[in-house]
Amino acid sequence: MQSQTQKKVPSIDFDQIIVRPIVTAEEQRFKNLMAKFHYLGCPAMIGETTLYIATYQDNWIALLIFSSAALKAKARDRWIGWQACFQWQRLYLIANNTRFLILPGYSIKNVASNVLGKCLKRISKDWIVFHNHPLLLVETFVDPTRFKGTCYLASGWIELGYTKGFRKNNLKYIQHNQPKKILVRPLHYRTREILRHPRLCETYQKGVLQIMFNDKQAKSLFNCIDQITDPRSFQGLRHHKLPLVAICVCATLCGAKGFASISDWASNLSQAMKRRLKIKYKNGNYIVPSKATIRRFLIAINPDELNNILSMWIQKLKDFDSPIAIDGKTMRGTSKKKREQTHVLGAVDHDSGIQLSQKKVDGKTNEIKVVIPLLDELEIKGKVITADALLTQVKIAKYIVKERKADYTFTVKDNQKTLKSDIAAIDFEKQLAGHQTVEKGHGRLEIRSIWCSTAQNDLIEFPHVAQSFFIKREVTNIKTEKTTIDTVYGVTSQSPEKASPEKVLKQNRNHWSIENKMHWVLDVTFDEDRSQIRHLNGPMVMTCLRRFAISLLRIHGKKNIAEAFRKLWAKPHLAANMVM
Repeated sequence: MQSQTQKKVPSIDFDQIIVRPIVTAEEQRFKNLMAKFHYLGCPAMIGETTLYIATYQDNWIALLIFSSAALKAKARDRWIGWQACFQWQRLYLIANNTRFLILPGYSIKNVASNVLGKCLKRISKDWIVFHNHPLLLVETFVDPTRFKGTCYLASGWIELGYTKGFRKNNLKYIQHNQPKKILVRPLHYRTREILRHPRLCETYQKGVLQIMFNDKQAKSLFNCIDQITDPRSFQGLRHHKLPLVAICVCATLCGAKGFASISDWASNLSQAMKRRLKIKYKNGNYIVPSKATIRRFLIAINPDELNNILSMWIQKLKDFDSPIAIDGKTMRGTSKKKREQTHVLGAVDHDSGIQLSQKKVDGKTNEIKVVIPLLDELEIKGKVITADALLTQVKIAKYIVKERKADYTFTVKDNQKTLKSDIAAIDFEKQLAGHQTVEKGHGRLEIRSIWCSTAQNDLIEFPHVAQSFFIKREVTNIKTEKTTIDTVYGVTSQSPEKASPEKVLKQNRNHWSIENKMHWVLDVTFDEDRSQIRHLNGPMVMTCLRRFAISLLRIHGKKNIAEAFRKLWAKPHLAANMVM
């Protein structure tokens, strides 16, 4: 631990100290401060690493780095008591506090131990989010010639002894004759027992999908599911709606694509899982609902009610601050006749890719009529709504800005010819407000340039326009050196003070997160376009369950949805943990 004393703060309220992982935008500042004030400088980020800051009244007061554990530490390994084979297999369950820096001006009694204590309370859960497994132990090495390790001992760390004075350099160990004091802090009351046990508990196995809902959240979802109206007649009713809905939600979370796969999933459940899902028990056996029962139930449910219940629960779970993308998707397999295919208009959060709500559309051209009812179900005050050219409509723009106190960013194409020609008449390249991004990947070089203008806005006949913009996209195939150029016009209600060209470009590009993070997953992972569920409410109910399953996994930080489905199918109790 490194401390620098310059300006003294007379007193500090420890309750106001907040310890959290840094965000990407803070990384460079973090590294600069660590390199400037820590006597060892800022280390290379190797292995599983998480950077933390401690703040007090929005001021940074401390920096911490936790990285992968040391390969060998005789005193630590002796304290754990594990076999050599277990040591190499389970070393990922230990993290090393490689840096701890109290920033100048905050070297006050008890600050360091307070920061350490708050960090240790959350580090295991953070490790699940960032590295997909929890932690059982943290360690650190203190240089006794500089520090005594008092703050660690005050936070409950255990002193185990000293190293032998070697450091690892590539594949060799080099002696430096500077032994370090070894301290460890268990994060579980059975840490040593778990680490040395012949069979590692499933909870701590690397790569196993971890469930991050607390009991209150899981119970609230199960209670929400119970509110769904049962459309069936009570006469001759064999299966209660609650286990039926729970089975359908959990099976979809495991990647079930239709009625048959939901039925197969339920049939293969263990006795404990059947009991947990409250499946009917009679004469010493659990009676699993048949495929026909599941089908009759799902095609009769009111899809709007199901969507409202699940969407409201999702929106209450966390705050969504990023823009909202609105776009439609046609389920091509729902009818052999193109005009009768089910079309769904959805609202998706830009950053997370989580579905916030959806509405059925009678036809693709009728998306315009569904936008306002869709937005009525969302809290959009102060947010930005992005949409493609089809939804660049006067009525929608007025509704978003005037009635809902939000903003819009729309693209403009030939369906609004007058508006497009008015924007095209602006000489954008004379405007100073511009921004450019250059990206290289997937065998191509992509340059995006944007110019924003407030000139002639009074001549543009569209409600609440604050800026017009022009985007030029140049894509060069690195192998063939062939270049294609696309141009896009658009309007936004955000003033230059609210949205710089860089921000408008990001909103325009991130609008397609609805395609990449939702529609693509529905088509590739769920194979939705080839689904032949066509009868009554079946298509809408199934797409509602699929979108909810994707959103639920996104909340858990899962980027590879197909991989998450495979793991949940093998371990269905993890899916049940999400809903009950």
